[in-house]
Amino acid sequence: MYRVFGCYGPRSQRGKRSINNLFSLWRLYTTMSKLFVGNLSWSTTDASMKAFFETIGEVISARVVLERETRRSRGFGFVEMANTELAERAIAELNDKELDGRAIRVNMAMEREEGAAPSHN
Repeated sequence: MYRVFGCYGPRSQRGKRSINNLFSLWRLYTTMSKLFVGNLSWSTTDASMKAFFETIGEVISARVVLERETRRSRGFGFVEMANTELAERAIAELNDKELDGRAIRVNMAMEREEGAAPSHN
């Protein structure tokens, strides 16, 4: 049996399970406010994307994903909003809006599945 801030079980597993539970909750919380932004212009930068999303509220981070060899935009990126309410509002208000001459797509970011190939940025 598990509890959120503690656990039951063998003594050797107790601390590890508590930490894993807290980490899982933290990961769930942070992924719920992380957005996938697609159809970006090649001229879009981290700073311009962050400024665009700051019209909704506090932005924790904004990153345009770049090709490893050319350092050119791959046409998508990620924005982490301060909370889930702001993330949902950003989806509602900014999806299909124009940023740097392109209508962008804004969705909740999906957590990468176990065993998925890592990004090489």
